[in-house]
Amino acid sequence: MLDDALAVRNSSELAYSKGATSVLDFIEAQRSYKNVMRDYYAAEINRANAYYDLEKSLGVALDADKAPVARNNKNQDSTK
Repeated sequence: MLDDALAVRNSSELAYSKGATSVLDFIEAQRSYKNVMRDYYAAEINRANAYYDLEKSLGVALDADKAPVARNNKNQDSTK
């Protein structure tokens, strides 16, 4: 889903730069992309919190290698 949102955003940017769409279409694509990214990071935070809540409720340290860590998204837009 992240890759699809980025592809749509990039396509919209290209179309706008060629004059094929309006600035409003580009702004909407950018907004949609940022919403997807925000939702993704919120889900990652919720996942990490749930993992550590489980660890706390069990009273044991779970395998640190399996602890959730947000992946480094190489497709992130650097112009945020």
